[in-house]
Amino acid sequence: MTKDEVLKLALEALETSTDWNVNSTGKQLKSMQAITALRTALAQPEPIVMTKTWFKGGKVVTQNLTAKDVYKEPAPLPVQPARQPLTDEEIKDCLDAADQMYCERDGDKELFKVRAVLAAHNIGGATK
Repeated sequence: MTKDEVLKLALEALETSTDWNVNSTGKQLKSMQAITALRTALAQPEPIVMTKTWFKGGKVVTQNLTAKDVYKEPAPLPVQPARQPLTDEEIKDCLDAADQMYCERDGDKELFKVRAVLAAHNIGGATK
């Protein structure tokens, strides 16, 4: 909810919940003060957070921007499809490919096996 929506909701609740027929002058006065304060807050223009200036047709154009203009909601991230586990055949293919590699250092073949499985799952990243 935006600030204005919250203020409108509070104003509506206060206006409808106050019993104006009761002889409780203190409560009525507080309610009237709160209603006046909410209406005043709603009437306030949004503060300018940035001014944009540019040239257009040989003239200087200036536009005042409010928070709504500057801070937009980010677009939702695309939904990633669920990853499926590798089949036994796909795992054997990854391990067979690693076994056929020539590796100069101990442990390189194991790293290749792990990277082959990650690649089969479309999981990438920087290698060291």
